[in-house]
Formats: sequence, structure tokens, C-alpha cells
Amino acid sequence: MKEKKRLAVLTGILLVLLALLIGLRFFNKKEEAKKEQEEQESQIEVTDFDGELKSITYKNESGKVQLRKKKEQWYFAGDTKTQLDQSYPDTMESEILELTAERELEDPDELKYYGLEEPAYTVRAVDEDGTEIMIYIGNSSDSGYYFTVDEKEKVYVGGSTLVSSIQYEKDQLIKKDTDDSESEE
Repeated sequence: MKEKKRLAVLTGILLVLLALLIGLRFFNKKEEAKKEQEEQESQIEVTDFDGELKSITYKNESGKVQLRKKKEQWYFAGDTKTQLDQSYPDTMESEILELTAERELEDPDELKYYGLEEPAYTVRAVDEDGTEIMIYIGNSSDSGYYFTVDEKEKVYVGGSTLVSSIQYEKDQLIKKDTDDSESEE
């Protein structure tokens, strides 16, 4: 009889622990979703394009790269023969179309203090309607980079994914031959 009682108590404890585990998992998922939503709501939308881009020109420490889009394909400006790995310009386009900032600086100091007087990176994008945006990216910060757009009236913090997408030199954008035929032995 004692063993049956002990078994019933242990089974009860196991069921309570299992219920707690399920409850904690549910609570954690709910908290994660809430945190993700708060992060999305706190993002400041910087660019406001409705369609696709037709050109991207960027300057990084390696030089200037000019890209044009024709019939859903990206090419170097003035060179439609060189095939590009489309994933690079597609990522750049996505980052520019959906550029957000984590925060906008209130009463910013002079642009030179953020590396924006002589920016490390510049991006010029033009959409299908001819709407143009200039993005100037300066020094890195704790949560990305300082950047500004067009007339440089506002200074934002963020943009690290955009910077990652424009790190490439011109040669790195060229599609690599994947048709390596096996040599005969």
C-alpha cells in the first residue's frame, strides 16, 4: 500500500513538473514575440520607396560601383555583358528599400563628429519613378553606424546591414563559373 502511495505521489509530482515546463515554454514564446514586436515598432523607417530600384551607386574604401537594373537583372552601368551574382545587388536593393534606424539623434552635433562630413560610405539609389535618395554613412557606433540621408538634416543610428551589403569590390560581384568540368584521367 505504501508503495502505491509513493508511486501516486511521484506521478503527481511528475505531472506538476510537466505542467510547469509547458507553462514556462508558453510564457517564453509569448515574451519573445512581445519583445520582437516592440523592436519592430521602435524602428524608424528612413526610406520610403514604393517600387523597385533601377540604379544603385555606392562608394566604399575600395572605390565606386555603379549598378543598373534592366529586365529584373542587375548589371554594371554601361556593361550588360558581365554577369553579376544577383544575390549581392538584390540584397543591397532590399536593404535600401527597407532602411530603418534604431534611433534618431536629438539635436546632433556637427556632422564631422559622426564621420558624416566626409562619409566612409555613400549610396545613391534611384527607383523606377526617378525618386533619388543619397545615404551617407559615417563612424560606427554601439548599435550600428551613424548615417544621414539627402540634405543631412537628421542623423540616425543603425544601418549596419546596409553597410555589410556594400562592402564588396566590383570584382566580387561578378558571377563565378560553377561549370567546372572534371578533367579526364
